[in-house]
Formats: sequence, C-alpha cells, structure tokens
Amino acid sequence: MNKYYFFIQYYSKLLFRLFFSIVKNGYECEICGRKTFKTILCNDCLENNFKNKLNVIPSHVFSKNNSIIKNLDEAFCLFPYDLWNKNLLFKWKITNERSLSFQFATIIYHALKNLNIKNVVPVPPRPGKIKEKGWDQIDELCNFLEFFFDIKILRILERKNKLQMKKLNRENRLKISSESYCLKEEKEILKIIKKEKMILPTKICLLDDVMTTGATLESCSSCLKKGGVKEVSAITLFYV
Repeated sequence: MNKYYFFIQYYSKLLFRLFFSIVKNGYECEICGRKTFKTILCNDCLENNFKNKLNVIPSHVFSKNNSIIKNLDEAFCLFPYDLWNKNLLFKWKITNERSLSFQFATIIYHALKNLNIKNVVPVPPRPGKIKEKGWDQIDELCNFLEFFFDIKILRILERKNKLQMKKLNRENRLKISSESYCLKEEKEILKIIKKEKMILPTKICLLDDVMTTGATLESCSSCLKKGGVKEVSAITLFYV
C-alpha cells in the first residue's frame, strides 16, 4: 500500500469514527463500561492495559518439548487469551473494530525494540481475504509498523489455500497449516529486498495475531529456513 494513501485512509477513518461517536454520545468502554469516544477503550483502560506495557519485554512462550515445533527458534506473546482480551480480539478481528490497530501496533513496535528485532515477516492472509473483507489485521499492523515506526516489513511469504483456520479442529489445523504457506518466487523476493536496500536477513521475526497450536508459525518458519534464513523467532499479540 502507498504510504500517503494509508495515512489519508487512517486519519479519515479516525475522524469518521470520532464524528459518529459524538453523534451517538460515545460508546461504552469494553473493559470498565465508562464512556469513551476515540476507541472502544477509555483513556484509563488504554493506560493500564496498553501504555503500561510499552517498556515490558513480552512473555516468552516456547517449548522445545512441543512436538509441533521444529524450525521456530523462539516465540514471544503480549497478552494471554482470557478475560477482556477475548472480547478485544473478537471486536478487532471479527467485527472490524479497527480503532484498536494503532494501539496494538504501538505495543508491538516497543516489543520489537525491546527485543532488538529489526526485520519482520507477516504471516500472510488467505487469498482473497483483503478483497473480501476490505482489510487484513496483520497487514494493517504491518502498515502501521512500516509507515509510523519505520520497521522493515518483508512480505516474502504467501498462503496457498483459502481455508479459514478458525473453522478447523486441532487435527485438521495441524495438517492444513503444514501445507498452506510458501516463499514467494525468487524474483519477487529479490524485488522486495532490493526495495528495502538490503539482502535477505539471516534472522527474521514472524508476526501473527494469535498463537494456538503453533502450527502456522512452524509452517512459515520451515519455509523461511528452506529459503536460507538461519534463525526464526515470532511475536504474536495473543496466546492460547
């Protein structure tokens, strides 16, 4: 996405939401129930649950005893998937409450900075998702990270099937994930890294919204290591 188009789109939506918030006399904060206008969280809840995390290294959630994980070297997560976090994820991802995107991106940026991570590869959406829904939550986070915080985003992975993982049970999710992702064609990867004025890094961090079985991150890690990446970590907003 073009940088200036993204800025125009973002601020337009912000003003549009603020206008309707005023017309409706505000919304109820998803955590405490108090009135809020800018996002679905009030200023106090934003302070307590988001801004206080900016200088905290995210939780290390990884086990080599996990039989699924063979290529992923480490994984970090920001929030457990419980209590009000479940509702926030649902509002953001399913009901398109995109006012949370900048808050999430800000926390991820500080986590990347605290972990000294410089190169991020997003887990790609299923084919046709952006055209169908108008957006993808990981793509939006990456746009914020790239355009607001100058993080290097390398979109070098692609997804091959259109199945929605959330509709699959654990067994099928593990099976499908292992066959779902691949590196883009070499000429396309070269074009991407040339644009970023760099070579393909030996260390890369995957970005996703939720870690459940770890199968998606493992599949993506396998693809990256086959392509020559030596070390693959991952950071996600939520872990189950």
